[in-house]
Amino acid sequence: MISPFVILGFPDRADPEVAFLEHLTGALYLEKPEEVDRYSLAFNHLVAAAIAPHQTIEFLRATAKDMH
Repeated sequence: MISPFVILGFPDRADPEVAFLEHLTGALYLEKPEEVDRYSLAFNHLVAAAIAPHQTIEFLRATAKDMH
């Protein structure tokens, strides 16, 4: 299981991306390219697995209707 994370990108290309993870007792900034790449890969897999926005709306409507 992956905890929530954010990939921080910066306007200046000289500044590399950073993966930010927040947890119960603090936060962690990952700066090593191989670590950031793993989180970028995980994000891309999540995007590929996600349903389209219009499907999300339909899903939520159907779910809400089933709850009533």
